[in-house]
Amino acid sequence: MPQQKTSSLKTYFDELEETNGDDECKAWLSRAFDSRAELAVFVGRREGGGTGTYVGFLKGSFNISFRFSFDGQPDVIIRFPKPGHTATAYRDEKVMNDVQIMEYLRQNTDIPIPRVHSWGLITESPQHLGPFIIMDYVDGILLSTILKQPDQENMVLNPNIDNTILDKIYYQIAYYIFQLSQLTFASIGAISKDHTLATIAGYPNSQFPTAPFDRASDYLRSVANEYLIHLWTQRNLTDDTEIA
Repeated sequence: MPQQKTSSLKTYFDELEETNGDDECKAWLSRAFDSRAELAVFVGRREGGGTGTYVGFLKGSFNISFRFSFDGQPDVIIRFPKPGHTATAYRDEKVMNDVQIMEYLRQNTDIPIPRVHSWGLITESPQHLGPFIIMDYVDGILLSTILKQPDQENMVLNPNIDNTILDKIYYQIAYYIFQLSQLTFASIGAISKDHTLATIAGYPNSQFPTAPFDRASDYLRSVANEYLIHLWTQRNLTDDTEIA
């Protein structure tokens, strides 16, 4: 008797939420790029005077940074979380947490962390673009550039890479993970709310935990409850009638 195939039970994003988030992000990015001259003045004022010269931008999945140069000083960036790709309602919280964890790691580990010059919330930013961090610009080469196979568009490890380079990279990563594993905290919980659930799953904001946990059992119970809420609240969990 032939073995029956089991359908995949993977969960899909809520495509409506994802599209809405992309549209919100695109509109915001247009505003942000149109504000580069104003940002140059704003960053210069925060840096102690003078107007910066716009150099370029750095884009990640959840943040975008604008780089500015100043005469006789190292370049700096101003980084914003991207609304629609991060939960719009939690952007202030996200940046406050980012700053706190960066400073904590600078003080308690040897992990290289860019120096934070200043930061602020939505109400302190030009045109209320969003909460921001002004920090060192770190010049360097992306790790992906070093590791990837040069003639491949997709991220494929270069089979001809020097093992000495790989050993050095793995050692550095292992050392960073080891240092993080040595940090201890009095309570259990995430640094911030799950922005992915909030932006592309339609997870109700009111259902996120509002305080850390004192016991592992309470934390695990909360995670299990989060899965159930996600199951019952997200639309478009499948695109296959058989799985549904």
